[in-house]
Amino acid sequence: MNELVVPFLIAFLAEFQAVPPLELDVSEITTSQFHVAEADSYWCFCKFLGVMQNHYTFGQPGIQESCFKVKELLKRADSELYEHLTNEGVDVLHFAFRWLNCLFLREFPAKCIPRLMDTYLAEGDDLPHFIEHFCLVILLKWSAQFKEMTFQSI
Repeated sequence: MNELVVPFLIAFLAEFQAVPPLELDVSEITTSQFHVAEADSYWCFCKFLGVMQNHYTFGQPGIQESCFKVKELLKRADSELYEHLTNEGVDVLHFAFRWLNCLFLREFPAKCIPRLMDTYLAEGDDLPHFIEHFCLVILLKWSAQFKEMTFQSI
């Protein structure tokens, strides 16, 4: 879950140097500044998790439910890709679990993370639905390539 709190921490630390987050030099941050940024990050992280709490509790029921919804969305939006994945023995859970767990923060370059987090925060209580549809969009974007792949390639 560190990938969810780090963007907050970087954003708050960057304020002390008045630089874009990716240009942050943490060696110049004082202990006092770090404590302030840590406290702000904790508050934001808790608020953020409040929307997605069932994604990070025992058994991760929120992620399980979202994986099921992604599968149903895919079945309706691109039945050919759904059938191909099914025939290859690829369950949506195989890849969507990671996407839903880290909210794509591991899948995109660091320069995209502030924009992703901004979008996630703007979605508010609808964030779980947004992420499910974001998963679908990624699958649809690469549908043609996936349809050419075997289980091992996917």
